[in-house]
Amino acid sequence: MAPLLLLCGPKHSGKTCAGLALREILGCDFVDVDALIEEREGVSARTLYRLKGPEFFQQAEARAIVSIMGRAGEGGALIAAAGGGLIDNEAAMNAVTGGGRVVIVYLEVSAAVAWRRIEEEARDGGGLPAFLDAENPKEAHAALHERRAAAYKERAHITIDAEEKTPRQLARQIAGQIAIQLTGSVHAGEPFYRNGLRFSCKRCSACCRAGPGFVFLSKADLLSISLKLDMKPDEFIQVYCRWVDWDGGARLSLKEKTSLDCVFWKDGCLIYEARPIQCRTYPFWESMLDSEEVWKCTTEGCPGAGSGNLLSGEYIESCMELERSTRILTKKDLGYEWRI
Repeated sequence: MAPLLLLCGPKHSGKTCAGLALREILGCDFVDVDALIEEREGVSARTLYRLKGPEFFQQAEARAIVSIMGRAGEGGALIAAAGGGLIDNEAAMNAVTGGGRVVIVYLEVSAAVAWRRIEEEARDGGGLPAFLDAENPKEAHAALHERRAAAYKERAHITIDAEEKTPRQLARQIAGQIAIQLTGSVHAGEPFYRNGLRFSCKRCSACCRAGPGFVFLSKADLLSISLKLDMKPDEFIQVYCRWVDWDGGARLSLKEKTSLDCVFWKDGCLIYEARPIQCRTYPFWESMLDSEEVWKCTTEGCPGAGSGNLLSGEYIESCMELERSTRILTKKDLGYEWRI
């Protein structure tokens, strides 16, 4: 593995949380670039940007990157999470792209999801970041996001879809991609799972507790869970669901508790027999079966994966197809507007 594994992506794409989870999997040290800037400059990265301006901030960011580059390789590999605007810092990018000592991992989220997370932070008292100081912040963000996304993907060695994934899931997928690079293995010919994989759900909660995420619902999910709870669908939506802004629309998802557990977790899944398609098809999602190495990482976080019943390749592919083809309910589908 290269001395430095650099996680990049837009603000709130999960870089720091994924980096911390990856540290546990790979056994590497981890550093957050913005935290290092704060330690060196005495104020947060956001405050530094506001007080001293973008040019001074980029100089501080470049110095922090050079410092991290100096540390990488001294005691083994190092994982670092960069700020969202690193791609616009020419001096910093020149430092990380020279010499082949860095693997750049881009965590990709849509502009809509990134904006929703920025708005949530602003509502919680953080305010909008200074780089969105514009007459129309949402439009400014969308334009900036798309430009940066294209630039990141051009420079990145690994691109990971970071939506709908917990930090642990992201970390496992990154580790799997790194394993592919190290071993030179490729996904060719018949899939590695053609002869089946072992899986038996242990109802352990590893996939539905203590981490942010979405459990999106189809029409079939809405009806089956409502029926199990003896509730009308509209009532069920009001009590147990939330609307998630997604690519300009609003998707229906189960709520989370303040602990980030699924709303239906209480010493076990309360609706297991009627659980959503998203849950029924786990862990046989395309992202979990990208390669044998990724699957091995999945088994580390899911006690049921890799053990129990041998399920056929045909069954696994049917789960993947069901997960791909399931239509998630939107406000437009339901024909009314609930407040988020």
